[in-house]
Parts: sequence; structure tokens; C-alpha cells
Amino acid sequence: MEAAAQMADEWDIFGPTLDLYRRLRRVFDSYSAGREVQVSQMDAFLIGENTRELKENASRHAKLFGIAGGADAAFELFRGRGAFIGTVAEFVEQVNERLEAGIQKFYFQILNTQNKAMVNLLTRTLREEI
Repeated sequence: MEAAAQMADEWDIFGPTLDLYRRLRRVFDSYSAGREVQVSQMDAFLIGENTRELKENASRHAKLFGIAGGADAAFELFRGRGAFIGTVAEFVEQVNERLEAGIQKFYFQILNTQNKAMVNLLTRTLREEI
């Protein structure tokens, strides 16, 4: 982390919870000596227009990746790693919280390329809501 803080133009973090990001950021800033470094986050996502659709998308994800416990286990896994998960409103809130915390750019991993409706919803949400 010290080398990135002193030399990098961008610091990309994978899947932190917001609390973990804030702790890491304090350490990162202590090494950066005031340098401006763009911060980005890469992570997977689950999004749905409503709770029913979100649960369906989580069930598809669990089935595709062999997550025992279905949608609820997928929710727990995603939340535990700080991934983006929720209805459109919840998703927007999560992105805005991270923007306010200093994350400037996001890379959303499309893990289920078969679920084009969810990818389209992500795109529409990013274009229209954020």
C-alpha cells in the first residue's frame, strides 16, 4: 500500500465494505504525503427493480455459481464482501455513500453474462440515477 500511495495514479480496491475502505484509506493517506491519487472500486453486483426481481437475480447467481442456500446465501456473500446489492434505490444509495467517502470510479464485474436484463438495469441505473 505504501508504494501505491507514493507512486500510483489510481488505487483500485476490490470489494471492501465501506468501513474497511475507510480504515484502509486512512492508512493509504498516511503514506501519500498529500499526493492526489484517484480511488476506484471493482466489485460484483446484484440489482433488481424491486425486491422480487432482486431475489430472482440472486437465485440465478447462486445456481450458476453453486452457492448452497440460494438467494439468501448469495445476499450474505455479497454483503459480507462489500459488493453492490439491492433494488435500484438501494444500489444508488450504496454508490453515493462510496462517492461521498472518496471513491471516484467503479468497475462493475458482470459475473452472470446470461442475465442481460440485470446488466441493462445496471446500465440504465448508472445513466439515469447517478
